[in-house]
Amino acid sequence: MTLMEKFASLTPEQREKLDEVKDEATLVAFAAENNIELTEQDKKDALDYFENDVVPMSDDDMEAVAGGAAAKKSSPEKAKADGRTVPMPVMMNRLCNCHHDNKWARSKVFVRANITSTSSGAMETDTYRYEDVKCYKCGKQWEKCYI
Repeated sequence: MTLMEKFASLTPEQREKLDEVKDEATLVAFAAENNIELTEQDKKDALDYFENDVVPMSDDDMEAVAGGAAAKKSSPEKAKADGRTVPMPVMMNRLCNCHHDNKWARSKVFVRANITSTSSGAMETDTYRYEDVKCYKCGKQWEKCYI
């Protein structure tokens, strides 16, 4: 049982007393008086809450937050199911506004391109081409994308 679940079962009178808790000694006394078992982590979380208004969150709560770990974990699974196994590099955010962790490609190909420079004529540049790119957050797709 999480700390918030333990505190959720309190009566209004008990909640008023809980609001008066300011340190570990009064927290332990309150818990003993109301038959609430607190672990060391529960004590730490409760004191953080009382001192800083920091509400403890479970892992499930964290994953439910928009853009949380759950969305990033599901992108590789969806990409693999679609046959895309190449993660896009950080600089590829220009394709769409979504985080690069959501973008996957079917292949990465090394390309040597000639770029004309005004001072020295032609200059060779190494680059990569990603093929069949998809963003698993917004759903946009690109046939080819160069870096």
